[in-house]
Amino acid sequence: MNSGKANDTFREARREIAELFDYARMLSDTIKPGRRMSSQENQLRHVVVALVGVLQSYVTEMLEVRADSLNDSWDNLDDIDRRYVAVQARRRLSNLLKELPEQEFREPHKVGRFKAALIECAEWHQAPVTLARSTYRQRLDGFLQDNGSKVLNRAISAYGNCDLSFFNWLSRNFPQYQGIEDVINTIIATRNDVAHGTFLRRVTLRDVRIYRVVVYRLIGRIELFIYT
Repeated sequence: MNSGKANDTFREARREIAELFDYARMLSDTIKPGRRMSSQENQLRHVVVALVGVLQSYVTEMLEVRADSLNDSWDNLDDIDRRYVAVQARRRLSNLLKELPEQEFREPHKVGRFKAALIECAEWHQAPVTLARSTYRQRLDGFLQDNGSKVLNRAISAYGNCDLSFFNWLSRNFPQYQGIEDVINTIIATRNDVAHGTFLRRVTLRDVRIYRVVVYRLIGRIELFIYT
């Protein structure tokens, strides 16, 4: 599996995250009256969003490459691939329902179009290889959104060549990474906090320095896990 596109996206995002972080460093960390957080913390929360985004995008890019070679049997797919097929089918049908409201079924050709889409989505579940080459296959941005380390672990583990899950492999070969799942969950929970407009976690410059190192090193270990 070629990691070129995933790595290109990662390199571009690193530069953008560096700019966001440098800007946060210049902002005041004083909380003004009537505000929940300082200008600096507000900016840092956006850096966390970007960090989670680059991690999830990296794994999603690998998922897209993997989906290029979906096999011809649903029974032979793992849970991540099955979820991928199901989400593709749901998005296809969801878009179709918006395009074809019930009242338009008075027109026979639109009934035929709806039937054809149902049949094709069913075929994706019978012979997933048909999805791999379908013109209706979408890039699944947001496929991993809001999910914690367990879902990331399953998604990454699907690409490995050993019998261990990714985080178990990481702990065995790099003991210093034991407990990294908890850090990843904290980063993702903070990202969700921002996305949902809540304020359950404080974020400091030190926190984000640590988060950035963790995410960048994790991506390097993901590549090592998959390609060795």
